[in-house]
Amino acid sequence: MNERNEKWLDEQLKKTIDSGKVKFDGEQWKRKYSAEYQELISRARTRLNVRRFLWVRPLVRVAAVIAIVAFVILLTHRQPDKRVEPTVATFVEDRSPTKMLSVLSLSLAYRQGGLDAVDEQSNKAFKMLGQKNTNVSIGELLN
Repeated sequence: MNERNEKWLDEQLKKTIDSGKVKFDGEQWKRKYSAEYQELISRARTRLNVRRFLWVRPLVRVAAVIAIVAFVILLTHRQPDKRVEPTVATFVEDRSPTKMLSVLSLSLAYRQGGLDAVDEQSNKAFKMLGQKNTNVSIGELLN
């Protein structure tokens, strides 16, 4: 292309594509599209009136409050854990001391009552065993 055609093309592009800042004139738009503008305004009023109409009704308010309270109660209400076995005191008496001092039994006691429950279960097991001879030599211990 020659230089004259390039200038002409540049001018045509500038006329076609206005790269200046785009300014929105709301008032001009309202005048040009007055029917559409009135439709938008009427839709906004209709939605607002429906909300006011519903909220003014006392029955709707009461139902909303009841629904919120029920939701909060459902979230905060916890059913007891069904996986937890009965307390240590209910089945300690019918068990042997070796079962009472097993790792499973002691860990269950710890989960139910902490170190106090473990101590109590250990004491009950040792009472069932009775006092043993403590005069044991090192050799006997090693055997």
